[in-house]
Amino acid sequence: MSDKLLSRRAGQSGFTLMELLVVLVIMGFLLGMIVPRLGSVADSAVDTVCDSNNKGVRYFTKLFLDENGRLPSNLTSLVVYNANASSWESDYTDDLLMSNGDPDDGAEYFAEDFVTRCGVTLHQLSEAEATELRKMGIASVLYLQGENRGMEKVAVAEDVYVAMAGDVTAAAYADATDDIFPEGNPFWFGRILMGVSDQSELVTKGFIQAAALCPGGIQQQDNVTYNNYVIVLPRLEATVAGLNSVFAGQTFYALANDGTGAPASDGEIHEFSISSQEKWEFDFSCPEGHKWPDNDNDTWTIYTTQAAAEAI
Repeated sequence: MSDKLLSRRAGQSGFTLMELLVVLVIMGFLLGMIVPRLGSVADSAVDTVCDSNNKGVRYFTKLFLDENGRLPSNLTSLVVYNANASSWESDYTDDLLMSNGDPDDGAEYFAEDFVTRCGVTLHQLSEAEATELRKMGIASVLYLQGENRGMEKVAVAEDVYVAMAGDVTAAAYADATDDIFPEGNPFWFGRILMGVSDQSELVTKGFIQAAALCPGGIQQQDNVTYNNYVIVLPRLEATVAGLNSVFAGQTFYALANDGTGAPASDGEIHEFSISSQEKWEFDFSCPEGHKWPDNDNDTWTIYTTQAAAEAI
């Protein structure tokens, strides 16, 4: 009997490298959702778990795209609707939206680091942008609602409000000069930000069991309520077409700074332009605004000439 069992086992093939990689990613992703709930976590462990979550949700979004040829729908539009006032909360610097760090007056929606690192602004979709999003597979979004009223599902259409990294409207830069461009992540400028909750198709279609939470956000739950990871959508062709003329065909130079406006110790300057992207060129941020795996500076200052950046 034992000889037969050994013979049968010897004839079985082992796991392929791809299967092992998938198992490891799944284990890391699940661990990332479980560990923060076990108690106090050291800062280094928090960063490790956050990176694991960020990599995991990125990996499974890529799998979803490969299998379905589109991005997942039912993402969260990071915009708060005040049902009582019948108006959109459009100012992300308002204490109702951005944490003021004071737990005594209750938790606000978004971490200050997320708002400032991403340069989050309110953006109203054009018909062309809405059409492009639908072609990418994003047919509906879920709005955050004021006073913890849950979320409301709406179809992606013209005039729907979304959060965007950076203000690309003409009015914002009517008199733009080298020194008044916004601080924000240059990799994400002009790109729409949406959250991945348990209602997203990544969860409802079984690609992940639950939407991961940021361990740093769990530690700050007295100050911040929103704690899901954020997909940074590819920059839309329609958004680029509607950009302020200041951005058209312009090369920019982003200087990493230390949060006070002074250059960061590494003095890194990133050259970039505002161009449209393919649907596979999505990115991810944690709800505290961290980019993975690199170029995760707290703040950047954007210039129109390399000489202006180097002169700082």
